[in-house]
Amino acid sequence: MLARIIGSHTIQSPLALARLKPVEPAKDLGVILDSYLTYDHHISKTVSSCCSKLYQINRVKESFDKETLKLLITSLVFSKMLYCSTVWSSQSGYSQSRILQAKS
Repeated sequence: MLARIIGSHTIQSPLALARLKPVEPAKDLGVILDSYLTYDHHISKTVSSCCSKLYQINRVKESFDKETLKLLITSLVFSKMLYCSTVWSSQSGYSQSRILQAKS
């Protein structure tokens, strides 16, 4: 980390010699974080992305056999849901229910 971000202050980075401005929310390694670590924005984006992928797969499902459809859903949807799920899985029941709703 180049510098500590405290509140809404701009902090001088000792390594890059540049001014850093805090952003809300921030994305790190594909996980969207807010200052309260609620992951609500991340979960919303994940659910939206998964629903979009499922909609696209549903439109072309007649073109594939059952095994290929399973492979598509596993690679495009489940992989997105499982990525970093151990980080945000301790969230509220409401957030978890949104993920489960998209999964079913």
